Order: sequence, then C-alpha cells, then structure tokens
Amino acid sequence: MAPSTSKRASSRKRQADVAPLKPKKKKKKTKKTKRDPTEMDPDDVNEATTSLTTSSISIHGNSTALTMVNEGFSATLPPPKKLKSGYAPPEMYAHLNYLLDAIAPNLICLFVGTNPGIRTAEEGHAYSHPTNHFWRELYKSGCTTRLCQPREDQDLPRLFSLGNTNIVARPTKNQNELSFEEMVEGTATLETKIRLYQPEAVCIVGAGIWRAIWKAITGKKMRGGELVYGWQDERYNLGRFRNDVDALQTLGSNRTSWDGARVFVNGSTSGLAAIPVDIRSDRWQKLGDWVVQRRLERANALSASG
Repeated sequence: MAPSTSKRASSRKRQADVAPLKPKKKKKKTKKTKRDPTEMDPDDVNEATTSLTTSSISIHGNSTALTMVNEGFSATLPPPKKLKSGYAPPEMYAHLNYLLDAIAPNLICLFVGTNPGIRTAEEGHAYSHPTNHFWRELYKSGCTTRLCQPREDQDLPRLFSLGNTNIVARPTKNQNELSFEEMVEGTATLETKIRLYQPEAVCIVGAGIWRAIWKAITGKKMRGGELVYGWQDERYNLGRFRNDVDALQTLGSNRTSWDGARVFVNGSTSGLAAIPVDIRSDRWQKLGDWVVQRRLERANALSASG
C-alpha cells in the first residue's frame, strides 16, 4: 500500500508544479485604410512647409493649384473651390456702351432694372438676353397687347405708356459685379428721373434693387420681414416733392407739389433667378391688371374730353 500512496502523492505534486494554461487573447485586427498615393501625411506637410525652398503658382482656368517643391519632395495641393464672381470695377466693361432710357412724361408705369447685362449692352436694347422673362411677362400680364421684342424698347412709351430705366447705368456681367453702395447711390439719380417725368407708378424689377432704395430713403438696411412684394405703402412713394424749387425740375408740369409715384416691387426676370413660374406670373398679373385698368380709364377720359 505504501508504494501506491507514494505514487499518488508524487503525481499530485507534479500537477501542482505545472501552471494552468490561460486562454489566448485574440488580437484586434486594425482596419487598414487604402491611402491615396498622392496624399501626404500631416508630418510630411509640416516638414515640406518648413523646409520649402521654392514654390510656384499655376493657374488653370478659374482654379489655382499650389505646387510645393523641396529636396527630394514635391506635391500639388488641390485647387480651391470655384468662387462666385465678385465686384468688377467700371474699367472692366468700359468698352461697352450705356443703355438709353425709354422714358417720357406721365407714363402709366416706369420699370426699374438693376443695370444692363453684357448682352443688353452689346445689343443696345433692354432685357436682350433670350433667357430673360421680362418681355414675355409684360405680354402675359396684359401690360402690352402683344409680345414685343427687345429692339422695340424705345417704342414702349408711345405704344403702351410704359418705360424702362436702371438704378445703375454701367453694364456688368451680373448683379454680383456691382457693389450694394453703388446701387444705394443710384437711388438719387432714379428719383430725379421720376420727379422729372412723373410716372403714375414705378415697378422695381428685382428685390435687390428695392433693398438698395430702401436703404437710401430710410437710412437703414432692410430686415428680413420688411421685404414685401407687390404694392408698397404710400409713404415709400418715389419722387415726391413739396416745394417750388423742386417743382422747377419737373418736365412740362405746373405742379408745385407731388405725392410721388406708387411703388410695385416685383422679382427679377433674369433666367438665373430661382422664382417658381406660378409665383412670378401671379405677381406680374397683379401689376398687369392695374396697368390695363389705368390704360382704359385714360382712354375713356380722353374720349370724354374730345
């Protein structure tokens, strides 16, 4: 019995001497992201920047790419996103002619645009760009009895008692190339024209124009809730005068005072303006209904006096 007991004790001792096996931990696999071979590590960029020996700018169209070169290293940074066109000084389009106003005394409505576009300045007629909706809306709303062409702009006063002018005379590619201050300053010239020719109403063709006029006549920038399309309150009539000195500036009128022209604010007719068709047509129709009514009333008055 003794040898058997001794063997069991020896076996237990050997088991105690052997450390228990721990389960192996699974290594977490890290995802390797594919790297663009042209992309640089941040450290590489820092190193390249600090040890930069030469740099060059290469311009491709409207984008600019920066190429950095140093010993054994070169990289081209991606060009910035295309920026919107900004202010253009008058000399940029000095080769283009200004547009002649289509205006006469005692019009039913004088339309006020922003300024001539390139196509309009080249053609010499208002709203000449084929994507502009002005002439179509003029006809659809009843302001004119037929669809007129841009080349007929000077006939508007004689045929329909309507007229055209702009708040800024000089041409540009788009409104972004004008400064807001330039439009504000143009209000004084606009009011002088209105005072001289005394139209019954003025239609502002674009909210940006009305914001500039608002700043000029109130001294404050328009707040969001203050922009209202359609007929404006009479306190915003344009060209108003109250004294004999101003009356001397009028054309063929014996008035010593005038309450000014009523203001109707419309949206831009540019093809770039994102105005839904139904909204644009509805605004123009409200103006057109009034123009048709005033034309009829004038015709009846003329007939009765004859």
